[in-house]
Amino acid sequence: MDVTAARTFLEIVKTGSFVRAAANLNITQTAVSARVRVLEEQLDRQLFVRNKAGARLTPAGDRFLRYATTFVQVWERAFHEVAMPIGRENVVTVGGEHSLWNPLLRDWLIWMRSECADVAIRAQIDVADRLVDQVQEGVLDLAVVYAPPQRTGTSLASYAIEPPSGEKEGFASAAAVATSERTVPDSTSTTEMSPFGQSSTSAVGW
Repeated sequence: MDVTAARTFLEIVKTGSFVRAAANLNITQTAVSARVRVLEEQLDRQLFVRNKAGARLTPAGDRFLRYATTFVQVWERAFHEVAMPIGRENVVTVGGEHSLWNPLLRDWLIWMRSECADVAIRAQIDVADRLVDQVQEGVLDLAVVYAPPQRTGTSLASYAIEPPSGEKEGFASAAAVATSERTVPDSTSTTEMSPFGQSSTSAVGW
């Protein structure tokens, strides 16, 4: 099974529409339909029922959903671990909103380099909805956002943030960390990998 087709299937499930899935994936609706058709031919089952309202899963599609989710998660984990730099034992993928990147996540990356030198990090910036979706899908281990949308299979922890000296005006007072149920690599907890991970009421300062 092609991981691209599995991702496309999951995007249709999330959006409820071939059209919206195509827009989110930056491909044509024809390409979305072709990917689904390949999956249906491989499984010998129809996965979606399409109507004017969008697309809904068939019973076979509903059964396939958890396998597609697991497949994408495993592939992402394999991709990042195979590409891990020499000398690193674990890899963590983290995302954050642009407004939280500097200085919060920037300083976290500096701290990680000093305190967890054997951990490789992949970081990205995006909007909260997409970041938490990627946590749920297993693409990210954790996401730092202001107001995370609720998702099944994710855990949330809120943290108070102390702004840098002289920058209190307009500075947000809290952020949330969203993690999947599988969280970070087996040997390292989220708390151990974060200078602001002492508890859900920890203060963060620079």
